[in-house]
Amino acid sequence: RLDGAPCEAAARILLDQAEGALRREVLAACALAPDARRAALEELCERGRRALYCLAPREVVLAGPVNAGKSTLFNVLVGERRVVVSDEAGTTRDRVREPAQLGPWPVFLSDTAGLRELGEGELDPQSQVERFGQERSRTAQQRADLVLWLESNAEGAPPVSTAVSETPIVNIRSQADRALEGSAAHATTEVPSLSALRDPSGAQAVVVKAFARTFDLEPGDVWVAGRGVPFEAAQIERLRELSRLLGTGPAEVLDAARAWLG
Repeated sequence: RLDGAPCEAAARILLDQAEGALRREVLAACALAPDARRAALEELCERGRRALYCLAPREVVLAGPVNAGKSTLFNVLVGERRVVVSDEAGTTRDRVREPAQLGPWPVFLSDTAGLRELGEGELDPQSQVERFGQERSRTAQQRADLVLWLESNAEGAPPVSTAVSETPIVNIRSQADRALEGSAAHATTEVPSLSALRDPSGAQAVVVKAFARTFDLEPGDVWVAGRGVPFEAAQIERLRELSRLLGTGPAEVLDAARAWLG
């Protein structure tokens, strides 16, 4: 598993477990009285839930109307100029997917074609390519773990996602440096605002915060040296089963834990 670790925190978590950190904490928790045992095992389960976001990169899709600043933000988050940025509508016509790091969490980030109305009469090859790109954008949104819906602050109103998906969607007002006069009232809304062009590090911070809030994560608590962490969903479920053995004495629970841990 260490060879396939998607980030440094994931590698450190896995190395600690290879050295017996999880086994030690599970056995210590199972030796406790029922209430303390349950609390300790539930804490281990929560650690595992958070750790899975380091161990298994999530799919994050940038979506929204044309000229919303998606490609500029994509380049900032990926750390290099991977897509062309232009004021011409429809410049991005296909999905571009790259690995990226949102704070401590690895993700696969996708830039998608901007959405706009295309008339039925627009049958030229250029329009057909753009239409195909928009369909791929909608498909990517439906399959994503998180959609960041961008809309330019120059419009003077909070963005509203029109995506049809059960995927979590975070609305973001992009291009904050282009705010129209009189649109300051929108600055007090809960919709975060960023300018990837003028403030790249600030834009990154906005996206990292949106990711953390969506999945209830704690950026400062990703890895602690020597701490036991279940690193597979099946391990978390087994710990939950052990925590439910409230009427069982420590000796019996320890036997069950040893049998599971081998």
